[in-house]
Amino acid sequence: MTGLALARALAGTAFAAVASLALAQTTTYPNVAKTTDGTAQSTENFDYGVCHGTDPSCYHNWGIARQKKVLLFTRTAGPRHQSLGTALPLGLDPALGPDNHTQMDMIRLLNAEGIAVDYTETVTNLSNLDQYGAVIFFSNSRDVLWDHGRAVNPAYAVSTTTSAYLDQAKVLLRQYMRDGGGFVAIHNAHGTEYNWPWYEGLLGNSNYYSHGPFQLGTYHVLSSDSSTDPIGPPGTAVTFTDEWYNLVPFPTDVKFLAAVDDSTLAGKDSGHPGFPNFHPIAWCQYYDGGRAWITTLGHDLRDTEDLSTASAPWPGGAEFQKLIVNGIKSAMGLQPFCTTYAFTGFIAPIVNAPGFNAASAGSSVRISFGLGGNQGTSPFTVTSTPISCLTGLPTSTGPFDPPTPVDIDYDGGTQLYHFDWKTQGSWANSCRELLVTVNDGTIRKANFQLRGGQGHDD
Repeated sequence: MTGLALARALAGTAFAAVASLALAQTTTYPNVAKTTDGTAQSTENFDYGVCHGTDPSCYHNWGIARQKKVLLFTRTAGPRHQSLGTALPLGLDPALGPDNHTQMDMIRLLNAEGIAVDYTETVTNLSNLDQYGAVIFFSNSRDVLWDHGRAVNPAYAVSTTTSAYLDQAKVLLRQYMRDGGGFVAIHNAHGTEYNWPWYEGLLGNSNYYSHGPFQLGTYHVLSSDSSTDPIGPPGTAVTFTDEWYNLVPFPTDVKFLAAVDDSTLAGKDSGHPGFPNFHPIAWCQYYDGGRAWITTLGHDLRDTEDLSTASAPWPGGAEFQKLIVNGIKSAMGLQPFCTTYAFTGFIAPIVNAPGFNAASAGSSVRISFGLGGNQGTSPFTVTSTPISCLTGLPTSTGPFDPPTPVDIDYDGGTQLYHFDWKTQGSWANSCRELLVTVNDGTIRKANFQLRGGQGHDD
């Protein structure tokens, strides 16, 4: 399909041909503007072929009786964090050494909640997973689900048993999630299985790209959740030291739990622009039948240390421990998981992204949707950003637009929220994404193709 045909298919109007031609004329080398916001680098926005997002209907409750127990998997097949200590011997629950800080700390933290912990770095021990309320990946690296070093047995060439697979652990993890399992990814779990798309989707359509220096920063709680409420209500600020991962692609269709303020970071990776507008560090979603809770924090061994014996408690350590313990409990189903308002979708004639809506630049567009009842007078904010008319991906090379002032109306009869989104005349012959940031931690999107119309900004 040609670019022109693709644009017409996406947009459905003749204007798309004009927009795609303009795009081609302005973005050819060397006139491509430098990207200054990392979210514009989210060049992948797959659905991974599975049910995912914040809708609980994606969860499979098949009545499997799981124990109040987790499996902690800390295998590394590349760089190894100091917090993990010496690689563990083969087997389930082997003897721990004095430098296996993460393993000992997680056992202590979870045992205090009445949760039993099995731990392993042996890939063949990722079996019988249905006994566990959650599987925790903590600072793994590279292809940890591949059975390295075991030669292919020719006798297995026609075998249909999982013993023939050097990557059988991938099959077992996927099947575990499909029957309603819980998954928790902490820190360098993002540096794992880079080239397995299903795993990237499990992380919320996100992947590790780089990080800046290990440095102090301030993150904020974004939404009320059983994993963040013990820290404080939305807006609560926490000072913490970490590597603050840059992510490409960027998490989508998830509930955002916390984000770092990039303005509080002294330095960034020189090969990535960072996320000056929005830099999430914790989120959750349903994925392929299971529950997934994710944070990029957790680099330092002091993050999980015993606070009752520490001579100088690590700043933000108490909050981090509350975050991961309660994130694990939510993924296990021991407390509410990833709760959001019951979003109806945008009401027709507006269609939800990735489809396109036609509008005249300079006009007002009526936006309506439900949030499962009356959630207060200001349950969301509204902004927008330029996007490609071809791909629907952000094209902004600067900070996103500030929130657009709107008058929010709630109709108790229909249980719908309404507002009029005022477009600008200067947006003629371009495409924009409307972002409704809801107080429950979700971001709802609709794409618009703006024709020349009103010709002025009011």
